[in-house]
Amino acid sequence: MSENRVSKRTKSKFAQKTTDSKKPLKFRKNEVDSVTEKPRKIRKRNHEKEESKTVTENRVETPVEVKRETPSKLSLLMRKIEDKLAPFGTDIHRVETPTFSRLLNELSRVAHFKKVEHKEGVLTFYAPRKERREIIAIINNLCYTHTIVGTKGFPYALLSVLKRTGLVVGLFCAVCTFIIYPHFVFKVEYGGNDKSVLDVLNTYGIEEGALIFGFDDKAVERALLGLDGVSFASVEKLGTRVYVSVVRELARDEYVGGGAPPTALKDGVVTRVIVFSGTAEVQVGDEVNEGQILIGDYYLKGEEKIPAPANGYVYGERVVTVSRFYPDRVMTESGRTKTKTVIGLFRGSKTPKPPYENYTVKKTVTKNDFLIPFTVYKWTYHEVVEVDFIASDEDLKQIAYGEVIDKNQFEKVRSWQAQVERVDGGRLVTLTLTVEERLN
Repeated sequence: MSENRVSKRTKSKFAQKTTDSKKPLKFRKNEVDSVTEKPRKIRKRNHEKEESKTVTENRVETPVEVKRETPSKLSLLMRKIEDKLAPFGTDIHRVETPTFSRLLNELSRVAHFKKVEHKEGVLTFYAPRKERREIIAIINNLCYTHTIVGTKGFPYALLSVLKRTGLVVGLFCAVCTFIIYPHFVFKVEYGGNDKSVLDVLNTYGIEEGALIFGFDDKAVERALLGLDGVSFASVEKLGTRVYVSVVRELARDEYVGGGAPPTALKDGVVTRVIVFSGTAEVQVGDEVNEGQILIGDYYLKGEEKIPAPANGYVYGERVVTVSRFYPDRVMTESGRTKTKTVIGLFRGSKTPKPPYENYTVKKTVTKNDFLIPFTVYKWTYHEVVEVDFIASDEDLKQIAYGEVIDKNQFEKVRSWQAQVERVDGGRLVTLTLTVEERLN
């Protein structure tokens, strides 16, 4: 009974399996596509892997040659110089560490550091460059991230400049320019147009734009003095400018005391007679009129007149009347000033626009002869405003007298008097002076 039961159970299970295997599998359309395509993709990948394996098996491995650049002679020289300068430099070390007490304890045994600063987990300190190897060994042994920010010291700063080729070339060109540039001539200052003088200058190469080494100003002066009729010559080179001055000899009738005898230019009474040559025609106390001969061009030898140049001074007393008008309102400086400066290289400069409506201006010109020749033009403007002129009559007399004396420059004032008169718009001052002045 038991065997029959077992057999029936096994048979039923087997039959169920077979029936289940014969049933068709039900999949969705997308699932079918993915299932049908999957084997194809796997086959392709397996095929590609097999091909890659065969290629790698057949490939012959060649050793990779690492090209190491050999340092140039210049870099080797720079390294030697850096080693020589080691005692004179200071390294700036930077270490990333949250705690620095242990590191400083280790470094203090072999190094002399200073300017220690710990900020945001970064330790920065300065140490002599000659102790660099010991410091690096200790930091690497403690497994800290370490960098050398730079090296300080004048020798290293100079060495860093020399490493820059462009800067070195620029400095060399600047030095050459500084040495050669002063030998150029960009401006020749000569006021005349004498052809013989210009020929001498061209002979020695003195012209605008010329490059002259060993400028001999004395030789040029001797050549100019060798010209006919030249009594004085001066040649001076300042920077890139050459200043030439030549004076011709005076003609015979231009000598002092030559020409026509001196005559009176104004009326007066003679007070003094000073004769350098010739014979005086007037005496002290004589009244002379304009055009009268004061000194004769001769000497008396007995009754004979010997021709001679007439030269001398004759002074006389005169009465001079001068009037000065002073308005009630005058223009005076307000105290406000403005200065405008313009630099001109080879040409002059235009006058700038004035900053004030009423003004007085003073212009100054300064020439620079060193290296680049340029001229500095400077205008100083003073604002002028209209104000009331306040002064008493006595003060006005003194003001008028001072202005007349400054303008005429009399030899001597014997006496003077003044009158003030009110006129339309101001006051009129009339001065009467008895003065001594030259008549010729």
